[in-house]
Amino acid sequence: MRAPRAHPLSSAPLLKAALAGVICCLCLLGGAAVFGRAMISLPRWAEGRREARGSLVWEHLPTRAQVGAAPVSEPPAPSPAGHRAAGLVDGRRPLAVATLGLWVAGCLRVAASDAAEAAEGEDVAAAKSSLSWFSQYVLFQAGTEPPFTGHTVNGYGWDSKVEGVYTSPVSGAPLFSSKAKYDSGTGWPSFWAPIDAQTILERMDPRDQAWRPDQPATWRVEVLDRASMTHLGHVFPDGPEPTRKRYCLNAAALSLAPGKAPEVDVRQAKWADEVVAWVRRTQVQALADRAA
Repeated sequence: MRAPRAHPLSSAPLLKAALAGVICCLCLLGGAAVFGRAMISLPRWAEGRREARGSLVWEHLPTRAQVGAAPVSEPPAPSPAGHRAAGLVDGRRPLAVATLGLWVAGCLRVAASDAAEAAEGEDVAAAKSSLSWFSQYVLFQAGTEPPFTGHTVNGYGWDSKVEGVYTSPVSGAPLFSSKAKYDSGTGWPSFWAPIDAQTILERMDPRDQAWRPDQPATWRVEVLDRASMTHLGHVFPDGPEPTRKRYCLNAAALSLAPGKAPEVDVRQAKWADEVVAWVRRTQVQALADRAA
């Protein structure tokens, strides 16, 4: 007799995240209900305390005959109607309802974010498991392959002349066209522009900043796949026309899809604002050091 098969969604991270979000919502709803009830009942409890305390105080006050003074006028006894007219009782209810609404909205937002992160993490983990250990090292640990030796994850050499689109092996995003590829003589796949600037991220290499914090002129500009934030290589300002940029990438961080290669727009090779600011600061510092 075979054991019953488990439901295919029983171990899915997305379902687990959704269940956790539902449980979290129920807990917060219960807490919000208790809090709202307490806020509504608090003025009534305080009102009863004031009435009890007032009766005791007025019983021990001296009479007019005892002190020969003007009659003491007793204040009117507080009533729930007066509190409602002043908004002291029912005024708490809109606050409690608004608080409850904010908590529920926040809970749903967190649950949706957790579900999206779980699904994204699952996709990245699945893609990572299909890569060689060296491609994982290059992509996820910012490694560098030896020059003149690289191969894409699907077997094309670093100097391949096959027409097609170079994509991310993790996210699958199209990154570079073979029409922008050229031989830079460095031993790494080199391009003068990406297909779309929105698919990549250029930033100052954080490892260079950590290793040489006092030498900003030696920092490199790192290139990443924006969708998966995996390392691709670096970009330098010594490329050919029309952009003068050299995207020096690792073949092990790319996958080549043979086929019709798209045309490349030179405007997609615009330097990132962070890089432009870094260049200006470096130039100013160099001029200051030269003047000193």
